[in-house]
Amino acid sequence: MVGFVCCVTNNLNAEDKMEKRKNRRIFTQGLSVEISDGIGFYKGNVSDVSTAGIRMVDLPPRLDGKSSWLVVVITGHDASHRMFIKPRWSVLKGTGMSIGGVIVDPSWDWADFIRGFEPETRTINEGESRF
Repeated sequence: MVGFVCCVTNNLNAEDKMEKRKNRRIFTQGLSVEISDGIGFYKGNVSDVSTAGIRMVDLPPRLDGKSSWLVVVITGHDASHRMFIKPRWSVLKGTGMSIGGVIVDPSWDWADFIRGFEPETRTINEGESRF
């Protein structure tokens, strides 16, 4: 599907030390986020997702990244998903903020949406080269 690249990453640099997801991450393009911290409403983008977590970027610094919960609506690829996020970390860099968090009680629709972008696996037949 256009706009999604899937990979598993275990390399954590200093900037990503707070990101310790156990689920496969899907790096995204074309997903936007509308987010509320209970005080205001803001817009940003989704950098990567999993069935249980999310990283949101390009958020305005006035958003409370230390809020105990956030309400988000993820939109893109002909779908829209409303969910609650429990923030785990936030980073303010320049004029923008990034927030990573756990999706509280992810819906089956969300899980199906994300699984639809995972790469297909193929069995290697006997005698067939892997390369």
